[in-house]
Amino acid sequence: MKKKIKIKRFLVYIIIIIVAIVFGYYSYNYYILEKTRIPESFIKVNGRIEGNIITAATKIPGRIEEIHFKEGDDVEKGQLLAVLSSDELSAQKRAASALIKQYFYKLKSSRAQAKKAKANRIKKEMDLHRMQNLFDKKVISETRLENYQLAYNIAISDERSAFDNVLVVKEALQMAKAQLEEIEARLSDTRIVAPINGTIVTKITNIGEVLSPGGLIALIVDLNSLYLKAFVPEPQIGKVKLNLPAQIFVDAYPNKPFSAIVRYISSRAEFTPKEVQTQEERVKLVYAIKIYLNKNPEHMLTPGMPADAIIRWKGNEEWPRWQ
Repeated sequence: MKKKIKIKRFLVYIIIIIVAIVFGYYSYNYYILEKTRIPESFIKVNGRIEGNIITAATKIPGRIEEIHFKEGDDVEKGQLLAVLSSDELSAQKRAASALIKQYFYKLKSSRAQAKKAKANRIKKEMDLHRMQNLFDKKVISETRLENYQLAYNIAISDERSAFDNVLVVKEALQMAKAQLEEIEARLSDTRIVAPINGTIVTKITNIGEVLSPGGLIALIVDLNSLYLKAFVPEPQIGKVKLNLPAQIFVDAYPNKPFSAIVRYISSRAEFTPKEVQTQEERVKLVYAIKIYLNKNPEHMLTPGMPADAIIRWKGNEEWPRWQ
């Protein structure tokens, strides 16, 4: 008899425990659902944090001699990232500089010759006028006057040739200077600098590699201009408008909302991307949207981080608690 009573008590205890477990389970789930329930005036979306990737690349071919960055480094616009070999260009610059000096001295000499030719022409012109007066007075013969006329004509020709030579040397000097400027520009292109303020997300090249024009050095992202690329199901896309406020959440900072704003809505529907796990979800039509962060304090968020967001599409209801 006592044994039967003990068994009954044991069964009662088991039933009580099972009931408690079931009650606790459903109570917990109800609490979680109520806590995470999104009000009707909000839309929940998820996706990944992305940024606008800018490439740092070469303009001219060359071999990498120096690299001044590592992945993860913050860089400023104009900061030196890498240096290409420049021996050949340096030799061309020295040759162009020497040529410019030669033309400079040649121009100086040709100008002096032109000045001398001009003075000679003026003298011959004065002599001719003087001889013309003497000829008019019948003091000299016509033959002698013709000799002075010939000398004057030769002086004019010499003067023109001298000044033409000045122009030729000037043009050659300008061409040499332009060539030097081109070489200097190419030398400047051997120094690859950061095109924007940002963070190096990918280092692509190494010292010793030979790159062609357009060869990639690094990928840079502006961590102050990140956005969440998410997908909205077709039935809800009508609620989403540009400039709607939103809050973004990531697992790393579950209790910290990041304020954001909707700035892009795709005009065409697409099937849910393949990274979505179930086939049922993949066949749904969705619209891509981009929700830009207003701020990224201390660069807490980086591209590639999975994130969730809630968008307030109507009313002024307070933001719901995420967790």
